Amino acid sequence: FDPITKTYGDPTRRPEIKSSTIEYIAPAEYMLRPPQPAVYLFLLDISRLAIESGYLINFTNILKDELKNLPGDARTQFGIIAYDSAIHYFGFCEEQSRPHEMIVLDIDDIFLPQPDNLLVNLKSRMDLICDFLSELPMKYQNTYDNNSALGAALQAAHKLIAATGGRVTVFQCSLPNIGPGALTSRENPSERASSDIQHLNPANDFYKRLALECSGQQIAVEV
Repeated sequence: FDPITKTYGDPTRRPEIKSSTIEYIAPAEYMLRPPQPAVYLFLLDISRLAIESGYLINFTNILKDELKNLPGDARTQFGIIAYDSAIHYFGFCEEQSRPHEMIVLDIDDIFLPQPDNLLVNLKSRMDLICDFLSELPMKYQNTYDNNSALGAALQAAHKLIAATGGRVTVFQCSLPNIGPGALTSRENPSERASSDIQHLNPANDFYKRLALECSGQQIAVEV
């Protein structure tokens, strides 16, 4: 609303109204280092509850359609990590016809199973990535793993893109109940009508500390 002209502006010309998130190109005064490539890393919950929700099919279909529209230049990097009781890395090696899956069972001491091909150039591996996204929903349809190691997956993401920063997009369908940052349900149904408000504070400070570490490396995390 313009108080001078007493008229409303056109909302279609306001990106902050049209979109849920917007990004500004920062000038050099706001940069601590030269511009890095755009990095997109997706963390996918593949626990039984997540698979039954059907989100993975919708996610892969939409992402395949939007891959070419992701902001960035010829250097744009792409990667996917899946997690249940373990961390599932995917190496997009140029010599292979399909990604190589590497499963790390030790979620209390996270490490990267290989130094290369976990983050790859999006444009040069576009066909391989699209084929992988088409196969991904069927890959875990018979899983019976009910655990979700979200904390360990976030630690893996931090290790993977700490050198450049980037965006981590998390698809979480259940309470993280195993590994670092594990949580338990604290709600007592018998106290729902109580006037005392409980559990306003976090159960632990794992996610706060991780958020500070990500901020220091210019890593954005969306859930």
